[in-house]
Amino acid sequence: MQFLPRSRRVNAGPKRSARHWIGVAALAFGAAALQVLPVGQARLERSAAPDALGPPEAVESAPVLRTVEPKGPAPARASVLSAMRYTIGPTRRVDARLAGAQLWEPSLVVTHAGSDSAQDDQIAAIWMEGRRSGEMTDTRIGSASSFDGADAWTTTELVAPAGSTGTQFDPMTAVDATTGRTYVGAMSRDAAVGASDTVWLAYKDASAAQPGGPRAIFVQSGVDKGWMAAGTPPAPLNGSVLYVLFKAAALGSLGLRSLDEGATFEPFAIPDGVGHQPRIGPGGVLTISFSGSVGSARASTLVRSVDALESISQPLIQVPMAATRRQLDDAVPGGFRIPDLAMHAVDPVSGRLYLLYNDVTGTSGGEADVNLLLRDSIDGGANWSEPRIVNGDASPAGDQFMPWIECDAQGRLHLAYFDNRRNVAPDAGDIALLDVYYALSTDGGSTWEEARLTGAPLHAQSTWWNPLGYGTQFVGDYLGMAVSRHAVYVAYPGDDAGEVGMMVTRIDFAGIPSSPHRTRAIPTDTIGSRIRRPAPFR
Repeated sequence: MQFLPRSRRVNAGPKRSARHWIGVAALAFGAAALQVLPVGQARLERSAAPDALGPPEAVESAPVLRTVEPKGPAPARASVLSAMRYTIGPTRRVDARLAGAQLWEPSLVVTHAGSDSAQDDQIAAIWMEGRRSGEMTDTRIGSASSFDGADAWTTTELVAPAGSTGTQFDPMTAVDATTGRTYVGAMSRDAAVGASDTVWLAYKDASAAQPGGPRAIFVQSGVDKGWMAAGTPPAPLNGSVLYVLFKAAALGSLGLRSLDEGATFEPFAIPDGVGHQPRIGPGGVLTISFSGSVGSARASTLVRSVDALESISQPLIQVPMAATRRQLDDAVPGGFRIPDLAMHAVDPVSGRLYLLYNDVTGTSGGEADVNLLLRDSIDGGANWSEPRIVNGDASPAGDQFMPWIECDAQGRLHLAYFDNRRNVAPDAGDIALLDVYYALSTDGGSTWEEARLTGAPLHAQSTWWNPLGYGTQFVGDYLGMAVSRHAVYVAYPGDDAGEVGMMVTRIDFAGIPSSPHRTRAIPTDTIGSRIRRPAPFR
């Protein structure tokens, strides 16, 4: 939820420096209202962070430039096939079907992968759920679980901890394969001036049916856009590790680390930006993608830590965006915002890195074309491929945006995104009809098999979000995806007879060959030693 609506965008401010906070006490998971503060510093008051959800009066004053001219040659296109070797399974609406509800930004995980078939997969999904309350939107966190491969679902509300009032947003999930524990969490924001925001978390062990009571793990004004990851830590650490990364307004951007399954947390500064997506790769190496800055330009950025956030490398790659945030908004029809988040995936065996983002790749007749761009590295980030467009399209060209990418245990890539190619409209129009597409690659992203998941498109004009006194079309900032050994599950807001519903589609891919591009594996010691380790971010 980190961007202002397209009518309420603020200018990007200077990039702040980051530093590990020495001497901050560990956070107790069971405390009711916990704060992370530098030694001797009082609570910081709410500030107008450039990347956070700001007040209505925070309006961009710079003129809007509708023409975007990408520099350099046009990106090459990957081969995109309409033939499919996978099977699109059931699509289920998993929300509570409340009248007039709006649903966005799902996050989901496979909590138990079936050994024989996808029918044994267990899935946990959460999402933002907006309920109309007069002229405002009462936003909460919806939750659903399935124990039969997404065929049947049990729907509940994930209640925020006591004292975490106001708008609930940015749901996040993680599953720790080493312990079987599933983590779910979100953020809370109160519109009252001077009120604190909360990052909160709950967990469920493999034997439990539902997560236990959520607890606050961080309290500070201006938190935003949280994601988390859990898994094996790097040596010499043992056991498991849980990371929670987010924007923290005046404090910059933070990473919380737990080495005791969420009982306590330790804070670390991370490079400032928006949408820090953590991934744990071979040897416990942590990679983080986010939207950062290169000079005055936004840039899709990837960094890594080989010591569990004790230090963070200089960027392994920074790709300046051709379009500014405002230009990206204006490049797609509809009244909703287009995020410039940087997504990434890591091959769990070879360590191959994939960086994915949406950007304007050209204009024709005054209409901009937004596509999905993928770059990859087979040597730990030392060298990167040229960007290539990985989505199909129509003529005239539509727009593809808001992607999510996963790499499964066999090295296959899975991609989901919004697409308006079936209903191309002028960029300046407020009407947009959005489909969701899925694509699979078994050759490291050179070739893709693409299919539409939605029967009917989502009408963007039927969406509405008004949490703090201003309203706009809103389709969220990201989709959700989780992968098992048999299937991939895609969660998205979709149309259900004119209503907005939270949909989950299962795609079965059992029997499709593994990716052959896995021979240049990167030993874990190479990442930390033989490849020159970048200087820690300071």
